[in-house]
Amino acid sequence: MAGIIFQFQIKVSLSVAIVAMVKSKNTTESNFTEMDTCPNAGNTANSSSSSQEGEFEWSESMQGVVLSAFYYGYVSTQLLCGWLSDKFGTKMVMGVGMMAAGILNLLSPLAAKWDVGALITLRVLQGMFCSILRQFRRYFHDGSHPKNISDSLVCSIPVIMYIGSITSMSLSGVLSDISWELVFYVYGTTAIIWSTICLLCLKNSPEEHPYITKEEMDYIMKDSKRNIKQVEKPSAPVPWIKLFTSMPVWATILMQTGGNYVNYTFLSELPTYTKNILNYNVSGSGIVSSLPYISAWIGCVGSGYVSQWLQEKKYITRLTSYRIFNGIGALGPAICVITISLIGCNTTAIIALLVLTMFTYAMFYGGGSVANFLDLGINYAGTLSGITLTVANSMGIIAPLVTGALTDGNQTRAQWKIVFYIATAFSVAPFILFMFCGSTEEQSWNKQGRTDKLENQQLELMQDTGLTESLSPSSWPPKSIKANTKGRALERQQQTVHNMINTTTSFNALAG
Repeated sequence: MAGIIFQFQIKVSLSVAIVAMVKSKNTTESNFTEMDTCPNAGNTANSSSSSQEGEFEWSESMQGVVLSAFYYGYVSTQLLCGWLSDKFGTKMVMGVGMMAAGILNLLSPLAAKWDVGALITLRVLQGMFCSILRQFRRYFHDGSHPKNISDSLVCSIPVIMYIGSITSMSLSGVLSDISWELVFYVYGTTAIIWSTICLLCLKNSPEEHPYITKEEMDYIMKDSKRNIKQVEKPSAPVPWIKLFTSMPVWATILMQTGGNYVNYTFLSELPTYTKNILNYNVSGSGIVSSLPYISAWIGCVGSGYVSQWLQEKKYITRLTSYRIFNGIGALGPAICVITISLIGCNTTAIIALLVLTMFTYAMFYGGGSVANFLDLGINYAGTLSGITLTVANSMGIIAPLVTGALTDGNQTRAQWKIVFYIATAFSVAPFILFMFCGSTEEQSWNKQGRTDKLENQQLELMQDTGLTESLSPSSWPPKSIKANTKGRALERQQQTVHNMINTTTSFNALAG
């Protein structure tokens, strides 16, 4: 689980370090007025920022390219990582991937001083190797653990992810005040240490562990999926055309994509905003930037429990829950960021609103529609999840590029208002679409493979019992029995995996 922390530290730390790496532009020599920024708003900038002058003259557009480079690799290797894990095992893939990411982190200061293109290349490669760490979820779902242990491990993932984001932002600010190179050296070293331990100690399954006792093995195997005959997946091919023309599918994909744009705008650009507009120094910027993610963890976990409780008590349906928490997660941030653009330089209020923005935004991941693909097409949940995550995580590329282009040579409150308004549009528009097109009903294209399989099983049963001589396949079993059988099978599938996958999937974009 520590590997998750180190992965997020590598991913997020550059957002803070880049504030110390880049030379600050002297606003007194520009056409800026006092209304463009908030002079001394942070009450810490003038005392220390001058001593922390960066050494790179990168424009805001170039900074956007540097910050987005990680996600080019991160998004492009999703399917490859799954194949590698199947072929070589989760332990090997995770250990080697994190080792490579750590080594590249140690080389990042040298690459930055050599050429910005070298740093961009390293960040793309880091994204590819860190994407491998997404496969840790497979280790919890591979059937090696009893269900109660597996559920506990999955539910702890959000906590670990947030620890990575929070510690990265806050500690990176402190390290950058000493030397920005330390950010890369510290996180690179911890990643290498963890990957070494992973390769030496982690096992792909309980059977491989050299010191496991018979009692422990019996306990694990008692409730393990290894002792349960698995229902075969439908052999029907993925209905790509029907899937990509399904409005409920697109409502789910775009809802998470819009939320990710808001998240990546804050994750990548919040330290820059707090320094250039609110005038916090580097360490203060890192600490302030971590506060919204503390509140996001609280909002996500709390809304998840509330959503499940309301559904278990039959107070609301699953679709109603999706609409309520999608609404909070979309409209809450929109109201907050618009308010930020209107209240001037009240720094305390701005920080409080930033915290509230992420608190409300995270409720979409706790109780919203992030696992809606399980309702729409559980037989193709892996395909739908892969498509959703690829599209949604591409916002990690787009958000920094858009912000960099808007603020290039123009770090003013007016330009940041535009940044916030765009984030608002990305947040609200998908919610409106989901209100009209969102659904929890199983889609027709998901039923075909299961229907064909059940009919084949019924025919085989009749042949074995000699019923084919007197009954045709279409007349037995009766339609009512067929419907009940399929309904109960689907319900059992959804009940078994929905809550667990909902918790896991919800934090893929949220924590990065």
